[in-house]
Amino acid sequence: MWHRWAAQRPTLCPSLPCPVVLTASLCGDLDAVTQAEGGTPGSGGPGAAQGPEVSWDLPFHARRSFGNESNTLRFFAKMIKHQCANADRLFVISYFLGNNTMSVFEPIERNSGYTGGLFLKRIRVKRPGQEVFKSELSEYIQPEELYIGATINVNGYLFMLLNADEYTLKFMEENSDKFPYSNLECALQKLKAEKSKSREIKQFPYSNLECALQKLKAEKSKSREIKQVFRAVDCYLTKMVDYNTFRNILMDITVGRLKEQEFITIVRHYGVPEKPCPNGTTLLSMAHEQFRKIFFEDFDKLINYCQYVDQENKEKLPNKFIERLCKSARLPLSNELIHSLVSKFEDSEEQVDYKTFFNALNWRINPVPELIQESPLKEKCEDEWLGMPSPIPFKCVNYFQFLKDVYGLEVE
Repeated sequence: MWHRWAAQRPTLCPSLPCPVVLTASLCGDLDAVTQAEGGTPGSGGPGAAQGPEVSWDLPFHARRSFGNESNTLRFFAKMIKHQCANADRLFVISYFLGNNTMSVFEPIERNSGYTGGLFLKRIRVKRPGQEVFKSELSEYIQPEELYIGATINVNGYLFMLLNADEYTLKFMEENSDKFPYSNLECALQKLKAEKSKSREIKQFPYSNLECALQKLKAEKSKSREIKQVFRAVDCYLTKMVDYNTFRNILMDITVGRLKEQEFITIVRHYGVPEKPCPNGTTLLSMAHEQFRKIFFEDFDKLINYCQYVDQENKEKLPNKFIERLCKSARLPLSNELIHSLVSKFEDSEEQVDYKTFFNALNWRINPVPELIQESPLKEKCEDEWLGMPSPIPFKCVNYFQFLKDVYGLEVE
């Protein structure tokens, strides 16, 4: 009796993204496919514990067995309401690619008048405007609908997406075929659209040749105007402009047709990373750490050699000489660190007081506090993403390379 009941009862297939009921006859067909591939019935393949390789027509972001169940897209958003009291309420919207669910979290802020915390638990969110009772399946918000600048309706609440974390932006750029607003080529194509009009001149009839030449001159003059605009704001010819200036110029060029996500994609490509400039104490701490590792103590010898070279007893030598001396003495410091240290001790005439410099490097006589390694902050949980990203990905943008790639222009 038990074997007869076991043969007739339905079986759940764990390899599918959602529970699907398989009858005993269907299980027999799957075992036949497995035997044909050289495996044993129920083993899912030759020597493997997986199910047979079946071509399931699943959406891109609904393939839980393809490694997307751990991928989460997080956006920083604000609520759009007519009431002025809700104008400053900020939220974190998380989209889980494993099962296309969403959650909304409001960061807790003291004395804000709102309790904060979990605003919407993790569920699938339906698109607005659907009938409650219908024969068709309900439509849910897809990840392709989420991008910076978009407005989404979450169960009657309108949210504008303001920004996203680094992981989300990188994931969207790597999957630009599913997220077109994160495609750099498509974003630059909008800027190249007006330039491509000049290529259509060859298709004009000869009777309109004069009109075509006028349009060609107009396009060339517009490209020169764009170049002159960037040149005017870059007085010192640094080949860089600040973020807001670059945004205003691009929005004027595209007449507002450029999406905010597309602009962020362009800035992330042409942005100039900001190099941290450590202070003098930090530089000395880095140097002392290297000296302590090998017990370097030949600072008096270096000072005596500098005194021998200093025939006029000025107690100062050129910065280039001090850098060469440090390198020839094989100090356990990188060239960049030596240059930074010497720059901190040089005067307006590029002269360095060698006694002060080498005494500061002496880790036994003048010790400085050791460097404290900062541990990266960890997120508390998947619904409490409190690390608000900066609204500006880069402070400066390399417009020189941008003009060269888009318009083929070079700044003199």
